[in-house]
Amino acid sequence: TFYRIIVPYFPPDRPTLLLVDATRPVDVTQELLSKIYDRHSNVVPLLALGVAELKRDFGTAAFRDLPDIHQFLDGFYMSRIGIRMLIGQHVALKTQQEDYIGLINIK
Repeated sequence: TFYRIIVPYFPPDRPTLLLVDATRPVDVTQELLSKIYDRHSNVVPLLALGVAELKRDFGTAAFRDLPDIHQFLDGFYMSRIGIRMLIGQHVALKTQQEDYIGLINIK
């Protein structure tokens, strides 16, 4: 299920995510996912600051020659985008706006 997929990516939120299951009311699930979504909203900007510091400390040319860091960042950003999209879509489906299905503008 959706929750079993995202739990490994959010270890600090594991206790919160384990509270999310099919037996809970939808509004409780919605609230828990919204809190996680909001709590993690600053992770990408913080990581970007860390990358900027690495570039500053080691130089841009040296940073380009670190394939392990690039591989980690590529995987991290791709999984991060996917997970935030899934949580955002789930949350947005419960708060319908005109011309939208979840996060997707249908016009």
